[in-house]
Amino acid sequence: MNSKINLIIVKEKEEQFKILEIIKKEGSKFSQLERAENEIKIGLSIWFVDDIKSPQFIISFELLDALIKIYSNGNIEIAKTCLSSIDWRIGFFLNFPDIDKNELLNKTNHNGAIKYHFQNKIEKLTFIETPNKEIVKIIKKILTKYKFKVFVSIEYSEYVLKIENEDKLNEKIKELEMNLDGNEIILNYDDIEFANSFWIYKGQFSTEEFKWSSDNGLAFGYKANGGGSDGDGNSDGDGKLICWNLIKSDGKTVHLFTLPEFRGKGEDNTASQNLSLKLGFKKTLSVQSIEAQLNDI
Repeated sequence: MNSKINLIIVKEKEEQFKILEIIKKEGSKFSQLERAENEIKIGLSIWFVDDIKSPQFIISFELLDALIKIYSNGNIEIAKTCLSSIDWRIGFFLNFPDIDKNELLNKTNHNGAIKYHFQNKIEKLTFIETPNKEIVKIIKKILTKYKFKVFVSIEYSEYVLKIENEDKLNEKIKELEMNLDGNEIILNYDDIEFANSFWIYKGQFSTEEFKWSSDNGLAFGYKANGGGSDGDGNSDGDGKLICWNLIKSDGKTVHLFTLPEFRGKGEDNTASQNLSLKLGFKKTLSVQSIEAQLNDI
């Protein structure tokens, strides 16, 4: 086994879809392919792949919030070699001289995550939703060698909605729309700041990520006491935001939350999860996330 693998940069949607099709056709042990497909469609991540023709390991870097995802077929030696090929002390993109900084800055409206990962030294890394426990251990071991203090989350579940009968899904949505009362809103930037303060998984650039969600109509919530919205569904600024749902730039719902004082009234997370199950979401994998903070002491 080589001591280093030169990961191949894959930026374009077409090339990422080709890799996804190879993975599907070969019937490999890759998981989370539904998530990968959504991620490609939105187009705000870059892939770093061990082998274009026969991929076994992929690092996906989310451009808006600098979160890192791993796609693997379970080959632990390949995973270890790929992860060891990165110098994690420096900005991630500095490992790849062919990446154009200005191109990424223009694509993300000069996002802070891009600037951060062109720095000569970084202090924080986040890997999200990794299902393979052995790979989690490898990441922790490697980052510890780089003097990061590493925190591994407890296991939590992913839910996936496979749309096999679109007509049936639309019927269910119309049924649920009967319960709308006009206090549903698209979150504005002030709402985003408020909601983000309650998110236990927030990172350095979560606010920028969720502002993108707001701009694209993917951050919505409910305001009590006459919240309401204007004709375009935007918050009118009145009322108290009591619950919300934020969808990231990879197509995932990540922050489904109800304020504690409103729980137990049919509006809390349990009710929200039950609603998701009624819509057809299925529990798939148990995953873990990893937070690493540089420890210079």
